[in-house]
Amino acid sequence: QRSLVEGAFDVCLLDHFLGARTGLELLKEVRTSGCTTPVVMLTGTGSRQIDEEAMALGADDYITKDALNAAQLERSIRYALERSRAMEAERRHTADLEAKNAELEVFVRVASHDLRQPLTTVLMLLDLADLDIATGHHERLTDRVERVRWANHRAIKLLEDLLAYAHADGRSLTQEPVDLGLLLEGTLRDIEGTVRSANAVVQTGPLPRVRGDATLLGQLFANLVGNATKYRSPARPCRVHVSAIRLEEKGWRLSVVDNGIGIPVEARDRVFVPFERADDRADSPQG
Repeated sequence: QRSLVEGAFDVCLLDHFLGARTGLELLKEVRTSGCTTPVVMLTGTGSRQIDEEAMALGADDYITKDALNAAQLERSIRYALERSRAMEAERRHTADLEAKNAELEVFVRVASHDLRQPLTTVLMLLDLADLDIATGHHERLTDRVERVRWANHRAIKLLEDLLAYAHADGRSLTQEPVDLGLLLEGTLRDIEGTVRSANAVVQTGPLPRVRGDATLLGQLFANLVGNATKYRSPARPCRVHVSAIRLEEKGWRLSVVDNGIGIPVEARDRVFVPFERADDRADSPQG
């Protein structure tokens, strides 16, 4: 049984009458354990019920003892091998579909999460434009419209980048020169509505030019600063500081530091799981 489970055989000819237990019992055990070795069940004459049970439990074929001969055995083994290969291909296909569906679910959640920031900014700017019209400050409208246009273009670009990332199955990271200062400036304009609604102040130190994936780095900035505003402390104004330190081993350490509520020690590993929250309470903010 152990050798069968470990896949030591190309095919197994299993007699229903084993002595202490039946072939059906052994077949059920090895299939339950995940064994995929092709199995041909050898049954007695006129035991149609046993034949049907064997197929239901995962046998690939069966032979009655009165029909056993070299030609029949060869045909049954060949059929069992072909059936097993077909079922294995179907299992792999099903696993691939499940993996793709999981990736698609993550992609949809990423897209909805990241697109919320520039769209929030657009709504905030439109509200301010309504206020300007109501109070007669029409000179501000041109700036509001330009910033709405900017946020809209950024949302479209982000969506295009996300779609390109989804279509590039298993793509490697893009390595291109990225000015992190300009990237952060654009990111903060994207999430301006979120930052304003939290009355947050974002301070930045000098940031370097690096080689990396601009889309993913921008999403990283947006998520870190956005989460800092969501998980802010009610006891003090929200402050976020972004900085970079040159490392001796030819690299940079980027820091995004905030004065929010923090993350419990026991939950810090979970924050690296996509869409996982350190605080699962119903009234905690969504991050």
